[in-house]
Amino acid sequence: MTQTLSIKATFAGLLAFVLVLGLIDTVAAGPPAGPPPMSEEAILHSHGPDGPGVDLNPHAGPNFDPSATWSPSDYDGQIWTKDAPDITDPSILPSVHAIYLYPSDAASRFLQLAPMMQASARRASSLMKAFTGHEIRFDERYGADSATRYLDITVVKSSYDTRKLGSSSQFSWVTKQLSSSGFTNPNKKYLVWLDAPSQYCGQSSLQQATQRNASNPNNARSVSAIYRYYDPSNSAGGFCGAVLHELSHAMGAVQSVAPHYQTSHCNDNANDVMCYYASTIPYSASAGLYYDYGDNDYLDPSADATNPGLTGKLPWWTVNLSRFLCGTAGCEYPNTPSY
Repeated sequence: MTQTLSIKATFAGLLAFVLVLGLIDTVAAGPPAGPPPMSEEAILHSHGPDGPGVDLNPHAGPNFDPSATWSPSDYDGQIWTKDAPDITDPSILPSVHAIYLYPSDAASRFLQLAPMMQASARRASSLMKAFTGHEIRFDERYGADSATRYLDITVVKSSYDTRKLGSSSQFSWVTKQLSSSGFTNPNKKYLVWLDAPSQYCGQSSLQQATQRNASNPNNARSVSAIYRYYDPSNSAGGFCGAVLHELSHAMGAVQSVAPHYQTSHCNDNANDVMCYYASTIPYSASAGLYYDYGDNDYLDPSADATNPGLTGKLPWWTVNLSRFLCGTAGCEYPNTPSY
């Protein structure tokens, strides 16, 4: 049976479900107790062994400097109110389309936030490549020079006000807005930065469907939201750096049959992108980042680019099977996994 979930975890004091990237699916208003909010630009250091006497998955990778995550020059200042023509033909290859959504009773901050959004998407894709060898296929457009590639971000003024978009039902309002605005392409996953207050860090749809074939519903259209849950005056406009986490949910992580599954996440190592802060192995600020610690929950061992010696597949749907990831030859090519 296929079950559709909207993912959000509850904050509860020092045992908050705080994720290693500073990602919190649901938190109380204000900064979380636990690791400080960081974005997916944060560290990928060489990591220690998976357990006592075991060194299956060190997950070494590139470093990203959180102090230099973006600058105004990262975006060309263009405002698009519809899905611009994409570099990759959307009728052939699926892609993730970015949207900036703001309330009907508020002013747009798009020109301020667009560089941050582009940089955040780029870092998420770079991390995915470091972990799996595949990038995330984002919608892109060419700049005025017909050569520079920019994240194709659509600016949408919502028909709903701040009260609705800042409520506990905000994900429902976001999905309704996208449908009514015509963002219904079955070949796209929609990634929305919602510029409204939130007690959550991000939310995403996740299909509990284990079949390893192209028709798995995690390969279909979905919506993911990045929320503004803390100080909107900070350099990222108050937004969480939850892109990789939320899109991983949208691509099928974590299935309930996984051995370390817990409420659509994992609970074996808090430095795992998809795990809780209150995990068996606690969060360590000095440690690096894992993408499926142990390669036994949501990533096939054979897909672990940080340890190419690993082989084998898990007997359920894994993120590396997603058609929204690029082929090994680049994003102009499909991901063609062996199911």
